[in-house]
Amino acid sequence: MKKFFRGYISDFDGANDLRQRFMACTEVEQALEIVERLLT
Repeated sequence: MKKFFRGYISDFDGANDLRQRFMACTEVEQALEIVERLLT
């Protein structure tokens, strides 16, 4: 999944920080938690 983060998470304020948080994930559950926080 990491290979897709750069393409989908770019060209908006905070994209670099968000992408780095996703890249630090070692499990899918961690990425899902980030997504849940973004949507609430």
